[in-house]
Amino acid sequence: MDIDLALITLRDYVCSRCWGHLDRLPLPNSSWAVVCLKCDPDGSLEIVYVTKAYAERRRAESLAEKQEVTALLENIGVMEKPKRRSANEILKELGF
Repeated sequence: MDIDLALITLRDYVCSRCWGHLDRLPLPNSSWAVVCLKCDPDGSLEIVYVTKAYAERRRAESLAEKQEVTALLENIGVMEKPKRRSANEILKELGF
């Protein structure tokens, strides 16, 4: 892809696998490849992109689902509610 399209892709899209930032790599024919260096460090795979807005919406939905399931598991006794501890208690447990 040309540099303008690569810059637009970097601005508006993220990796569809990890929702991480994309990077551009120069190609021999004066064009650019947009890849996720976390999922595909050598640029050999074809990375599919999703919009940043989609990834942010899915993250928010996942967080809401996690909170809902955690509350449900705490209510039925499968999980214990985490204890609120002071900084001194935490430091004592760590041996300080």
